Amino acid sequence: MEAIPIIRDIMRAPSAGLTVDMDIYQGMAALRNKHAAALPVQDAEGQLVGILTEKDCLRVLSHNAYDSYHLMAGGKIQEYMSPVKAVLHADMDLFRGTSLFLETNFTNLPVMEEGRLVGCVSRQDMLQAIIDMQKKLMSNKQKSDSYMKTLKHPDSLGDMMVLVGTQSKDQLVEVLSKRHLND
Repeated sequence: MEAIPIIRDIMRAPSAGLTVDMDIYQGMAALRNKHAAALPVQDAEGQLVGILTEKDCLRVLSHNAYDSYHLMAGGKIQEYMSPVKAVLHADMDLFRGTSLFLETNFTNLPVMEEGRLVGCVSRQDMLQAIIDMQKKLMSNKQKSDSYMKTLKHPDSLGDMMVLVGTQSKDQLVEVLSKRHLND
């Protein structure tokens, strides 16, 4: 049976970090430049302390008004970021990772290993992993079905060579006896 993919297999390297003391507009620019819906936020010691999402950035406009110079108020990322509600672990399987995505509204989740941020996984990454897993399962099923057909009724020299390479002497005698009886 095919091994279930783990988060390490599908994660992307963590983006150059956002920090709590960065300006919110720098955070917005980072999200846009990386085409990301969310990015992890770290403190000065490199510890994961939050996630800056697109939705968090929209709060800049909804929570602030223009000042007298017609500039929008801003602030630090720490004023807008969301708390970390779920993290993936690098050795977690795809099924458990999916469960965590379903338990939160985040479109990206940080990946941790030994207390360190080692990557990120998005819902899009998860969808691709599910598609890839299904393709492998379908391919394995087709190979298995083909082998079983060959085993039950070898009809070419190539089929016979496959059987010689995969079956014991007794199994070959049984397959060939059945073949002879069916002819």
